[in-house]
Amino acid sequence: LYKTVDRLAGSTSGALQDVLLQLKQRPTFEEQWPESYQQGLAKGKARVLKLEQIRGDTFTIADILKQDPDIHDWYQTIATTVLNFYYYEIPKVFHCQKDCCLPQHLWPLE
Repeated sequence: LYKTVDRLAGSTSGALQDVLLQLKQRPTFEEQWPESYQQGLAKGKARVLKLEQIRGDTFTIADILKQDPDIHDWYQTIATTVLNFYYYEIPKVFHCQKDCCLPQHLWPLE
């Protein structure tokens, strides 16, 4: 992320540049909420996927993130690692059904 922030900050000025550089000084969400960070990622991505499904989006957040391969690769890991942890370790928090936005291999075990 630092590489991306530095690149964006280098092409801006003023308040936007200040905000971007301050991002590097603040604690990350993972540092602020270590107990719930992974679950929050999973829940957030599931919500985005569900909204894309409801709207019938043909241009998705994954398409946008493909502009930066490192960020896109990180985003893709959420579905294959974080969601598995989220659904199988805490199954009562979120119930996924057959019309869910997630691929079938990520549905919780009954």
